Amino acid sequence: MAGCSYPFDISSFILQLTVVTALLGGFSKTAFIIGPGKLSPLRPGLFISLVLLALTAYFIPERANHYEALKTWRNAERLYNFRSYDASVIEHEITFPILSGNGLFLQMYGKALSMDEQHQRSLDILFLAGKLYNSHILQNTLGDNHKALGNFKAAETAYIKSSYMMPSMLLPRYLLAKLYHESGQNEKARQTAEDLLKSPVKVESSATREIISEMEKLITTLNQK
Repeated sequence: MAGCSYPFDISSFILQLTVVTALLGGFSKTAFIIGPGKLSPLRPGLFISLVLLALTAYFIPERANHYEALKTWRNAERLYNFRSYDASVIEHEITFPILSGNGLFLQMYGKALSMDEQHQRSLDILFLAGKLYNSHILQNTLGDNHKALGNFKAAETAYIKSSYMMPSMLLPRYLLAKLYHESGQNEKARQTAEDLLKSPVKVESSATREIISEMEKLITTLNQK
């Protein structure tokens, strides 16, 4: 049905359509509807205009709130990039009631909570995000939260999922190797680090060089034990 299509989700479109329909309504023929005891004349164009006007009155405030929520989310991302994680969390919390159905928003909210060391709250938000959206970032953040809470098996599962989702990325296996080392699983740590160092680096950067350097140091440390 046309009334359920995408353009009707845009309030400005509805407003324009209402005005045009109202203007055209003046040129339409009069129809009759059955009223209580008599026939009442009503122009079809005018009737449609009234319906669309009611829809406009409903959608304009809703879209305005959505637009403001997107602006707040954008500010939350800016604060996150400045490493003001606590302030970013506050901005995400303000926006949550309106954007709670947006999986990407929930993922970034969960990430901000994790960086602010609110790990259990982050897990709760990422659980909601996972129903709508999934990515290696979400899985890495799940792993970070579980690791911080001492849930090493759950952290391992999340990091492995992330590595399967992005096989060419070094970060998931780097996080996995560190998890194994910090939880005393030294043989797994060594094997994971060695596998990482054998992987081709598609895009070299300061981050990949740092990861490789840390894995080389990890293997050296483990070989001395």
